[in-house]
Parts: sequence; structure tokens; C-alpha cells
Amino acid sequence: MTILEYYKKMSEDVKIHNLYSFCGTIQNISELGDKPLGNVYWFRNTNFRYNTTFIEGYKKFKTIAGLKRKEWPKNVQYNQEQQKTDTVRMRQAKIFRKSTVDGEELYLPNPKGIFIEKIINNKELKEKDIWILAYILLLDAYFNVKVNYIINRSKEIIDILTRQGLTENDIIEAAKEIIENEHKDLEKLLSYNFLYYETFFMPYNKKGYNINFIPEYVKASEEEKKELYSYIKHNWKNGEKDNKCIIAKKFQRIPNMGNYDKTMLIDDAKTLYISKYLINIGVVSFNKFIDIILDSYESIENFNRPLVKSIIYDNRNVFQEIYYNVLNINEENNIEEVISENEVEAFSEVDGPEPRMDIIDDELDEVKNYKSSTLKKEKAKSKSGYLCELGDRNKCQYFTSKASNKNFLEAHHLVQMEFSNDFENSIDVIANLIALCPNCHRKLHHAKDKDRIGDIEYLYAKRKEQLKAKGINISLTELKNYYNIED
Repeated sequence: MTILEYYKKMSEDVKIHNLYSFCGTIQNISELGDKPLGNVYWFRNTNFRYNTTFIEGYKKFKTIAGLKRKEWPKNVQYNQEQQKTDTVRMRQAKIFRKSTVDGEELYLPNPKGIFIEKIINNKELKEKDIWILAYILLLDAYFNVKVNYIINRSKEIIDILTRQGLTENDIIEAAKEIIENEHKDLEKLLSYNFLYYETFFMPYNKKGYNINFIPEYVKASEEEKKELYSYIKHNWKNGEKDNKCIIAKKFQRIPNMGNYDKTMLIDDAKTLYISKYLINIGVVSFNKFIDIILDSYESIENFNRPLVKSIIYDNRNVFQEIYYNVLNINEENNIEEVISENEVEAFSEVDGPEPRMDIIDDELDEVKNYKSSTLKKEKAKSKSGYLCELGDRNKCQYFTSKASNKNFLEAHHLVQMEFSNDFENSIDVIANLIALCPNCHRKLHHAKDKDRIGDIEYLYAKRKEQLKAKGINISLTELKNYYNIED
């Protein structure tokens, strides 16, 4: 079977055709019960097609900042708030945060949002300069409730493709090739490997199907690929009809809700290309982190590097927070601090909810906040009697810490700090800190769902009321969602 015959067979099956051509925010393909695969990066939808759309989106969303929901302008046609569909994306991108005043839900800009205002007002910045700034701003976003979504999703895409016969170099060179030819129209780009890699990167082996396009494409001859391209180009130019061409449908010429276009395709290629250099980066300095990003971008685009770099360093508080979050420095490197027992014993929190301290610009306040956070971790360990809080459920093993001469424990935020932007009040509180032995800590993060779900349910039941008293209102279902537990 030639690659064209394989492609036609896929396209002529309505369920598979819809699976690979549908994009946007469609929840699932009704005939299959699975989400469509047209979007490679799931944060792209009708309102947020491109990375830079978040800059434009900020301008629109800012118009309702500080307004009560009943004061939001409504879409006449649908009789709903115009910005309603943008609230999740803006919050997960950490551009805006929710706040409650007199029982009314308000949205206010975070430091990222305030920085975006500077981008909008800077007339020196060109399109390609803004693109890389937008990319960095989105690096620690938790789209689809996935921490550091862009890098982790990029890793997933590369891993899936390499399991189907491609090398990492094949993928990255294909991305680079299409980026370098972004000036060409979409008709020409329909022949580029990257378009096929991203459209069919995910195999579908469910419901009696065995769809594995990439291995067939890899082994196809150049003549076969030209034949496939001619077929797709013909359908694309003449309008996709009768479900005969997945790619012509996905990239249809007449703009329609959920369609992919050339800019989205190039954005995917750039995002994957740069993210490749951040996968498994390890712990590097802030300067090195920024240089890795700018070096990789400079290899595919001409932009004003000195200007971009000066803007990043002039707004270091915003970008350093992203750096900390991407490298997960605070949580994963849970190293014991040398703090006296008297300091720990004397430390106490205020009663009730505490204000968020992750939204600060003052360097001195940052130092104070770090010390307070460290004391809270040590206090949580002290309150546990230096025993793992999952000791009743698991067989914990201890060793004596050289620093404290106590059982070595690690402090874990039950509601992870990566999702702090979902909450009005601080979640860096003792009620949310769990003292765990290293094994139980790793288990919560890395074990299969069936091995950790019981521990999460146990800890939630143990801390639910304490969390509520600190103004942290979260259901068990929401907590499981943060851990990507699938019921």
C-alpha cells in the first residue's frame, strides 16, 4: 500500500477524518469519545491561535479588570460575557488572577500582565521580538492543568515521534526547514515534512483502529510523497469535499472556527524547536537559561537580541519567577535549611487566610518571603514529630539528617505551588505543607495513579478543614486534577 492509499483510507473514514482534522476546543469526537488530535498544543483555540495572541488578549481582557461579572460587556448574539471564554487561559498563563471583593469575583493583572503593558507600549519592538518574549512568558503556564505545559508537551511530542521511527534530529531539522521557509504560501508548505509530523504525530490504536501514519510516511519513497502532496494540494485548492482529505480540511482556505492556518503551523514549529533545547536542561543559572532560549531562537529568526535581552533584564523579577518555575528549583531541590530549633519553635502563622506573597516586586520583600517560606516548611516537619505523614499507610524508611540531627523529611505542598494563581489567598501555608519521607514524596509526584490516589485522598481528608480555614477552597476532584489523576 502506498502512502497515498494509506492516507485516503484514513481520510475516507469519517471518524478518523474528524479525529485528525478537528481543532479548537471541541471536547471530543462524538463517534469515538476521544478528543480531536488537530491541535498539537492544546492552548491554541479560536481566541488564542498564536503565541502572541496572549499579548492582544491581554489588551481585551484588561477592559474588565477590576469589574464585577455583572458589569462585563456581553456578546449580543450569545448573551454571555465577551471575555468569559478567556478567563481560564488568562489565569493558567498567570497573566491575570482571581480576587474576591465583597463576595464578587474580580480579575486583576499579575506582574506578567503589567509587563505585557510595557510590551504593548514599546514602539521599538518588532513582531519577531514580541514573539520570543511571548514564548518565554508562556513557559511556566499550566495549560490543560499541566505544569510547565509547553516544555512538557514538546517533550511528549518528540518522544511519541521518536517511537515511530524518527530521530530527534529528523524532527528538529523538519521544524527548522519549515520555519526558514515561512515566507512561502501554505500551498508550498503542504509538501514539508513537519506538516505531516505534527498532523499525524499521535497514533490511534483504539476502538478497533490501528492508525500509524508516521511509520508509513517515513518508509515511503520521495515519489510516493510527491504523489501524496499533489493529491492534498488539489483538494486544498478546490475545497475539501466528501471527507476525502484530512489536511485539506484542517487547513481549509476559507477561514472557519477551529481551522489551522499557516501562522499556527509556524508557531508550532518554533515552539517545538526552541523547547527542544530546554528539555532536560538541568539546573543552570538565570543568565544561561535566557541565553539558551535566545541562542536557539537566533538560529531560526532574525530579531533584535540586544533590545530583547535588555528588556528581560530590566524586568528580571518577572522572568526570574518563570526561570524558577520552569527549573522547579524551589520544590524539587528540597534541601534542608540550617535553621535553629528556637526559630522554628517561635514561628507562628496568622489565623485565617494569608495574602499571596508571590506577587511582589520589592527585592527585600522577596528575601523576607523566602525566609518565611523556609520557616513554614521546617514548622510543618516539627509539627509532624519528624515523622512522615503517610507513615500510617506506607512503610517509610528514615535516615538521620546531618543538618538537623532529626529524621530527614521533605515538605510537600499538597496543593502544588505551580497552581497558586488559581487561588486568591496564599497556598504557601503550614496547612498546605505535608512532611514526607523522600520515598513518599517521590511517590506522590511520579507513581502510577493506582499507587498514589489513596495517599492523595488520605492527605486531603486530613487537611481539608485546615485548608478551608486558610481560605483555600478546593474539592477532592480539583486536587486530583492537579495531580493528573484519571478516575
